[in-house]
Amino acid sequence: ARRFNHDVKMVKLPNLSNRINNNPTHNLQTASDDDLVGDFAIDDGKELIVILMDKEVQERASSGSKAQSNISKLDLSELFNDEGEGGSCGVFFDTLISVLESLPVTDTPPTDESRGAKQKVDTHSLVWDLLLAMPTNVGVNDKVQRASRGAAPDGDSMMVDSDWASLVDFSHFERSVYVMQVLDSFLRPPPHLFSSLSPQIADHLTSQLVDAAQDFRSSFIKSGGFEAVLRLFVQSGNADKKTRHRNRMGNACALRILSDCFLESGATIAVSIEGKEMVESFSGMGDFLKSLVYIIVDDEGVADTAILRVLRLVEMLLKSGAAFTSSFTEMPGDVAEKFLTSLLLWEGSGSPSTTSIQSAMKIRKYTEEMILATPMLSTSALPCLVKALKSIDPFSDGSSEFFSVLMKLVGSVNREENASQLKDLGSAVCNKLATYPSPNGDNEHIDYSTRVLCGCLRLLISLIEADDGKFLSEGSSHISTALGITPWSQEFSSNGHWDADGTAINADDKALVDLMGTIFDGFISSAKSPGSPPICCDRDSRNLAFNVVAAAAQACSGGTGYVVLVAKVTSIISNVAPTIRHSWGQNASLDAGNNQRSTNTVKYSGLKNQGCTCYMNSFLQQLFMMPVLRDKLCSAEVPTILRSTGGGGAVEKGEDLVGKKISLHWDCGSNYDAMVDSYNEKTGMHTISYCLASLSVPRGGNQKPPDLSNLPKELPEEFVLSEGRPGKETGAFEILPNNTASATP
Repeated sequence: ARRFNHDVKMVKLPNLSNRINNNPTHNLQTASDDDLVGDFAIDDGKELIVILMDKEVQERASSGSKAQSNISKLDLSELFNDEGEGGSCGVFFDTLISVLESLPVTDTPPTDESRGAKQKVDTHSLVWDLLLAMPTNVGVNDKVQRASRGAAPDGDSMMVDSDWASLVDFSHFERSVYVMQVLDSFLRPPPHLFSSLSPQIADHLTSQLVDAAQDFRSSFIKSGGFEAVLRLFVQSGNADKKTRHRNRMGNACALRILSDCFLESGATIAVSIEGKEMVESFSGMGDFLKSLVYIIVDDEGVADTAILRVLRLVEMLLKSGAAFTSSFTEMPGDVAEKFLTSLLLWEGSGSPSTTSIQSAMKIRKYTEEMILATPMLSTSALPCLVKALKSIDPFSDGSSEFFSVLMKLVGSVNREENASQLKDLGSAVCNKLATYPSPNGDNEHIDYSTRVLCGCLRLLISLIEADDGKFLSEGSSHISTALGITPWSQEFSSNGHWDADGTAINADDKALVDLMGTIFDGFISSAKSPGSPPICCDRDSRNLAFNVVAAAAQACSGGTGYVVLVAKVTSIISNVAPTIRHSWGQNASLDAGNNQRSTNTVKYSGLKNQGCTCYMNSFLQQLFMMPVLRDKLCSAEVPTILRSTGGGGAVEKGEDLVGKKISLHWDCGSNYDAMVDSYNEKTGMHTISYCLASLSVPRGGNQKPPDLSNLPKELPEEFVLSEGRPGKETGAFEILPNNTASATP
């Protein structure tokens, strides 16, 4: 409430869930107002849902009123605090610790089928929830205080190492975890412990609490507690995989303590004086680095907060000397590769939520910055990331940082020394694109993510710009082969469209030209699967795909890429309907060979909708598919009005039409007369002037037709007669005899 400046009476706590195990633990709706946070065993991995209301929340019944309503409630707090003669606190505590240490280590918790459906029953977690819900054991608290001061109960001096060795002992790991819980509470006191008091008193008590925590930290480190916890963490990291899973909570608690001791308070990676001394003096720092890495590699259920602490400590060690970086990269079994790639692609543990998405993004970003900030790690990371590119889920939403690291490495590494790795990267990204799934009608707008696709396209641009596409010479052909696309180098070489000076294309340009065709025909266009959306089905991926084509065209030598690109665009323009060409601003269909007007090569042509005639048009087209009827229709004589001929003879065109009078058919159904003034051979366009239309005079009237000779003539218009213009001419015209009267609209 204080963080968001909200009235505490208007705060509602509906639920506390265990996000890692996906199991709800407490329904806070039934909790009373005098319950404590400690009653619910809140620790790493638990998610507390808080709702800021716009009105006061009705107070819930207290535990006292529940007692009056004859509801039995066991006072566990009193039970665990009974330290007097015959008290049960120590007995219960020792019993629960003994239960924890006697439980077998298994891969998965047992299930309870007594209620029909299988339900996970984790006794280990249940016992720990009970321990964390109780007040701190007084005996353990006193031992921790004495050990930090380095004094025995009777005041005599004692061996500090022996004292901490008995408190933090791997052979009694569960008891040691409880001790570390107590240590954590001394080192990191809750900042809002006094939030219910007045601001002046709360600030004063909070200041004293912080000072006490600093004093305890200093004595804890000097007395050997820091080294004892570090040694316990290393021993836990050297255990087998199943034991490490069991030790998850203890490792998380140890990480909190170690982070507080190694790093400066409030800083991210600033190493404390005590931390530097420990790095130099502790003989097992290499094993410490190994333990940190294995927490991430072997345990998928580790909490996001623990991962961030691991990253900070790993970065601290990598910056402490080249020996740590070498030790990290040389870990057996591709452990370093798994560590880096899993965190660069981290999407959170457990069920997705707003907090898990934000923390996962923070982990990925921190990993990216750590790789780029460590030169030796950057060099060794490139082959690891190339290898991991193949296994990335194409629908992953958390790959931006992964591709960002790759692109920055492409731009920063020495290209000559790393030429083979960059070629491997080019082949890997091409192979990834070759196997990228196509969208369909079901997933195009629902679950079809293009994050990985966009990352691959950005990576292609970086590789093209790095060395004019030479790193893609081996991979570009694989995409066209996998997608069944005819390489542009074959398509346009048969038409003579090569270098501007007519010379043959070289191998590097051939790879770039084929890449242009693959991206254009296979990702931007859906010509191979008519009716289906293209692979680049959203704005971001399509823009990047066009940028790949542009970058490849620019990288070609001698203007080859642009020559091929112009030829492809010209081919597209010549194969679309005239109305589409006009909408593109292309008024003529040009043949790329001699720049003269060519005939329309559209394969299919539909029927114009004359107004509510779509059903009839489709029916007529179905009839046209009947061979006998089609032959009859094709052999029928075409009416003169629909033929651009003069008296049924051969069609006149070009210069032959100059000086002749024609009748042009319009979209509105009317015909208008015009004179052909000139012809442009380069554009294939005629210039015409429409004739003045004669006006009709009502019958029986005495009015004379108006004299139109003094009116200004219509301005000449230039277009391709056989194609017309959208909304005006249809492209059909007829040559009229010179003595034919002008048609009336």
